[in-house]
Amino acid sequence: MHDSTTTLYGAGMDRLSVAEAAARLGMTEDGVRKRIHRNQIEYELDEDGRYFVYLDLSDTREDQSSGQSRDELVDELRDRIHFLENELSRERDAHGESRRIVAALVSRVPELEAPREMRESPVTDEEEAGSTSVPAGEEGRTSQPWWRRMFGG
Repeated sequence: MHDSTTTLYGAGMDRLSVAEAAARLGMTEDGVRKRIHRNQIEYELDEDGRYFVYLDLSDTREDQSSGQSRDELVDELRDRIHFLENELSRERDAHGESRRIVAALVSRVPELEAPREMRESPVTDEEEAGSTSVPAGEEGRTSQPWWRRMFGG
C-alpha cells in the first residue's frame, strides 16, 4: 500500500486519495469524482478540501470483474466486437440482395398511363355510362377516363 493509505481497523476499509482509488478500481480520477458527487462511493472531505475515498479491501479491479484479468476482458470484448462486425456485414449483404430483388420486380411493373389531356369540364353522366357517340376526328379514342380504361368500370 502507499504511504498515504490508512486502514481502518475493524472496518476492513482503506482510506485512499482519489488517484489511489482510481488506480485500485481501474478507472479514471474523474470517474471516482463523479461517483463521489453521486454518493455512490464512501468518501470524506478533509479540512484542506481534498477528497478521500473508503474502499473495502476486496474492491480491486480483478474482484469487480468476477476474477477475470483485464487482458481477458479486453480479449472477450474484442471477440464480441468481431462477432458484431460480422453480423452487420451479413445484414448489409442481405439487405443489398433484397434491394436488387425489389428493383428487378419494380422494373417489370408497367407504368400507369398518364392522362393525355386535362379535361376542363367535369365528366357527364353520358361519358361515365360509356356513350358511343364519338366526335369527328376522334374515332380511335374512347370517351372513358383513362383510369376507367385501366381499372375497368
